[in-house]
Amino acid sequence: MIEIRRENPLPLAKLPPLIEASLAEGHQFLQRLAREVADGTNTFQKPGEAFFFAYEHGQLVATAGLNQDPFENRPEIGRLRRVYVLPSHRRRGLARQLIQTILEYNTFPVLHLRSTPEAHRLYESLGFQPTGLENPTHKRHSF
Repeated sequence: MIEIRRENPLPLAKLPPLIEASLAEGHQFLQRLAREVADGTNTFQKPGEAFFFAYEHGQLVATAGLNQDPFENRPEIGRLRRVYVLPSHRRRGLARQLIQTILEYNTFPVLHLRSTPEAHRLYESLGFQPTGLENPTHKRHSF
Protein backbone atom coordinates (compact mmCIF):
# COMPACT_ATOMS: atom_id res chain seq x y z
CA MET A 1 0.00 0.00 0.00
CA ILE A 2 1.23 3.47 -0.90
CA GLU A 3 1.08 6.25 1.66
CA ILE A 4 1.53 9.87 0.53
CA ARG A 5 2.62 12.36 3.18
CA ARG A 6 3.45 16.03 3.18
CA GLU A 7 6.55 16.45 5.32
CA ASN A 8 8.15 19.57 6.67
CA PRO A 9 11.06 19.76 7.14
CA LEU A 10 12.02 17.53 4.26
CA PRO A 11 13.56 14.25 5.47
CA LEU A 12 16.95 14.59 3.76
CA ALA A 13 18.30 11.46 5.44
CA LYS A 14 15.75 9.38 3.49
CA LEU A 15 16.67 10.76 0.05
CA PRO A 16 20.00 9.01 -0.80
CA PRO A 17 18.44 5.90 -2.44
CA LEU A 18 16.29 8.12 -4.68
CA ILE A 19 19.22 10.44 -5.41
CA GLU A 20 21.40 7.48 -6.41
CA ALA A 21 18.69 6.03 -8.65
CA SER A 22 18.02 9.39 -10.32
CA LEU A 23 21.73 10.03 -10.91
CA ALA A 24 22.04 6.58 -12.51
CA GLU A 25 19.37 7.74 -14.97
CA GLY A 26 21.21 11.00 -15.64
CA HIS A 27 18.93 13.24 -13.56
CA GLN A 28 20.49 15.65 -11.09
CA PHE A 29 17.36 17.37 -9.78
CA LEU A 30 17.06 15.33 -6.57
CA GLN A 31 20.70 15.98 -5.78
CA ARG A 32 19.94 19.71 -6.28
CA LEU A 33 16.88 19.35 -4.05
CA ALA A 34 18.98 17.95 -1.19
CA ARG A 35 21.60 20.68 -1.64
CA GLU A 36 19.02 23.49 -1.78
CA VAL A 37 17.14 22.24 1.28
CA ALA A 38 20.39 21.80 3.23
CA ASP A 39 21.65 25.30 2.41
CA GLY A 40 18.23 26.91 2.83
CA THR A 41 17.86 28.27 -0.71
CA ASN A 42 14.69 26.23 -1.30
CA THR A 43 12.89 24.62 1.60
CA PHE A 44 9.37 24.50 0.08
CA GLN A 45 8.06 26.69 2.91
CA LYS A 46 6.94 29.86 1.11
CA PRO A 47 3.19 30.54 0.94
CA GLY A 48 1.47 27.88 -1.15
CA GLU A 49 4.48 25.56 -1.26
CA ALA A 50 4.57 21.93 -0.18
CA PHE A 51 6.54 18.75 -0.70
CA PHE A 52 5.07 15.27 -0.78
CA PHE A 53 6.67 11.87 -0.31
CA ALA A 54 5.28 8.47 -1.24
CA TYR A 55 6.12 5.49 0.92
CA GLU A 56 5.55 1.79 0.44
CA HIS A 57 6.01 -0.35 3.55
CA GLY A 58 7.90 2.54 5.15
CA GLN A 59 10.36 2.91 2.26
CA LEU A 60 10.52 6.22 0.36
CA VAL A 61 9.70 5.47 -3.29
CA ALA A 62 8.68 8.79 -4.87
CA THR A 63 8.70 12.58 -4.47
CA ALA A 64 6.90 15.63 -5.83
CA GLY A 65 6.98 19.28 -4.83
CA LEU A 66 5.18 22.54 -5.37
CA ASN A 67 7.05 25.85 -5.36
CA GLN A 68 6.45 29.43 -6.23
CA ASP A 69 7.93 29.36 -9.74
CA PRO A 70 11.56 30.45 -9.26
CA PHE A 71 11.85 31.34 -12.95
CA GLU A 72 9.01 33.86 -12.80
CA ASN A 73 8.99 37.08 -10.86
CA ARG A 74 5.35 36.55 -9.91
CA PRO A 75 4.49 34.76 -6.64
CA GLU A 76 1.04 33.78 -7.95
CA ILE A 77 2.60 31.30 -10.38
CA GLY A 78 3.40 27.89 -8.95
CA ARG A 79 5.68 25.23 -10.33
CA LEU A 80 5.47 21.47 -10.04
CA ARG A 81 9.01 20.27 -9.27
CA ARG A 82 11.17 17.33 -8.32
CA VAL A 83 8.72 14.65 -9.41
CA TYR A 84 10.53 11.34 -9.23
CA VAL A 85 9.46 7.72 -8.88
CA LEU A 86 11.93 4.89 -8.33
CA PRO A 87 12.20 2.78 -11.50
CA SER A 88 10.97 -0.29 -9.57
CA HIS A 89 7.73 1.55 -8.73
CA ARG A 90 6.87 3.01 -12.13
CA ARG A 91 3.84 2.15 -14.27
CA ARG A 92 1.68 1.78 -11.17
CA GLY A 93 0.03 5.22 -11.20
CA LEU A 94 2.23 6.62 -8.44
CA ALA A 95 3.31 9.78 -10.30
CA ARG A 96 -0.34 10.45 -11.18
CA GLN A 97 -1.34 9.96 -7.54
CA LEU A 98 1.36 12.38 -6.32
CA ILE A 99 0.48 15.01 -8.91
CA GLN A 100 -3.23 14.72 -8.12
CA THR A 101 -2.39 15.22 -4.43
CA ILE A 102 -0.51 18.39 -5.34
CA LEU A 103 -3.36 19.60 -7.56
CA GLU A 104 -5.79 19.12 -4.65
CA TYR A 105 -3.45 21.03 -2.33
CA ASN A 106 -2.62 23.77 -4.85
CA THR A 107 -3.65 27.40 -4.31
CA PHE A 108 -1.72 28.92 -7.24
CA PRO A 109 -3.97 30.09 -10.12
CA VAL A 110 -1.33 28.99 -12.66
CA LEU A 111 1.08 26.08 -12.48
CA HIS A 112 4.15 25.57 -14.64
CA LEU A 113 6.39 22.56 -15.08
CA ARG A 114 9.26 21.30 -17.18
CA SER A 115 8.65 17.79 -18.41
CA THR A 116 10.63 15.12 -20.13
CA PRO A 117 9.09 13.93 -23.41
CA GLU A 118 8.29 10.58 -21.75
CA ALA A 119 6.06 12.33 -19.19
CA HIS A 120 4.22 14.74 -21.52
CA ARG A 121 1.23 12.43 -21.92
CA LEU A 122 0.82 12.06 -18.15
CA TYR A 123 0.84 15.81 -17.52
CA GLU A 124 -1.46 16.53 -20.44
CA SER A 125 -3.94 13.93 -19.14
CA LEU A 126 -4.00 15.93 -15.89
CA GLY A 127 -4.93 19.20 -17.60
CA PHE A 128 -1.51 20.69 -18.34
CA GLN A 129 -1.19 22.31 -21.75
CA PRO A 130 2.01 22.37 -23.84
CA THR A 131 3.57 25.83 -24.04
CA GLY A 132 5.84 25.22 -27.03
CA LEU A 133 8.72 26.42 -24.84
CA GLU A 134 11.68 24.59 -23.36
CA ASN A 135 10.95 26.04 -19.92
CA PRO A 136 8.20 25.71 -18.91
CA THR A 137 7.12 22.94 -21.23
CA HIS A 138 3.57 22.91 -19.78
CA LYS A 139 1.16 25.09 -17.82
CA ARG A 140 -2.21 24.62 -16.17
CA HIS A 141 -4.79 27.15 -15.07
CA SER A 142 -6.20 26.01 -11.77
CA PHE A 143 -9.36 28.08 -11.45
